[in-house]
Amino acid sequence: MGKIDPLASRVAARFKNGATGKVIPAKRWKHKETGATASLYGAVPWSGAPGDKKEDWELEETGWTISWPDGTIGIGKPPFKSKGEAEKWVEAHPNFPGMSQH
Repeated sequence: MGKIDPLASRVAARFKNGATGKVIPAKRWKHKETGATASLYGAVPWSGAPGDKKEDWELEETGWTISWPDGTIGIGKPPFKSKGEAEKWVEAHPNFPGMSQH
């Protein structure tokens, strides 16, 4: 039998207690000149070289996504176009899909 992951157990308990996803604005970094984009959830996109400093990048809202109680962001698909569309999705899918495996 496999070892029980204490973090997974706590997260699953939170979902059982009625916790659900929260609709939040989806954002990404966008380079002001080149239009290159990068995720907020990885390393910073700027290198520090001329033309690629922090001030050359800005945050861009791209729609709406879901923040889950375990810290996961998104559903593995592009952001929803409207907040209402995202809220309907959360109502239909109240638990993080991966948690149902525990």
